[in-house]
Parts: sequence; structure tokens; C-alpha cells
Amino acid sequence: MLTIEPIPAFNDNYIWLMSDSDSGEAFVVDPGDAAPVFATLEARNLNLTGILITHHHFDHTGGLEALSSAFNPVVFGPRNPAIAGIKERLVAGDRIQV
Repeated sequence: MLTIEPIPAFNDNYIWLMSDSDSGEAFVVDPGDAAPVFATLEARNLNLTGILITHHHFDHTGGLEALSSAFNPVVFGPRNPAIAGIKERLVAGDRIQV
């Protein structure tokens, strides 16, 4: 079953978690801070298989390097050379399978 839930981050932000309880796979959107993502994945025994970055601000990309190193997920994001670590660069109209 697919579940979508917020992971609180910083003082006023969220990282969105999509997880499948049957497969144990997870996907996060805009992980600005890796620590709460690591804690949530461990608490729920989930494996991070994908990340979506929506734009270049640090509060959306700050945890990308640590999470990518730990899990080697597919990382989707905009065709913006300022964002390191994106494996699948997207443009308007592209679709991804979560």
C-alpha cells in the first residue's frame, strides 16, 4: 500500500515521503536535511530507492549527497547544472514512475 506523509524538517518545512509497505521501498521529495529522512527510514525499515528535487534551494537539496551516498537512489530533478547529483534530468512535460 502506498503511503504519502510529511517528514518535518528545519523549523518550517517538510520533506515528503512516499513509501510502499509491501515492498519496503521509499521515495522522498526535496530532502533539504538528511537526518530526519535517515531517522524515518530506519524507524519504518524502508529502503530509499528514489529522490525528486524540484529546485536548487539548499532547503530542498541539502540532504541529497548524504542520502545518495547511503542508498544510491535514482535522483530526478531539473536540468539545472547548479544541482549536483541528479541522475535523471527533467524538463517541463516529463513524467516519472514512482
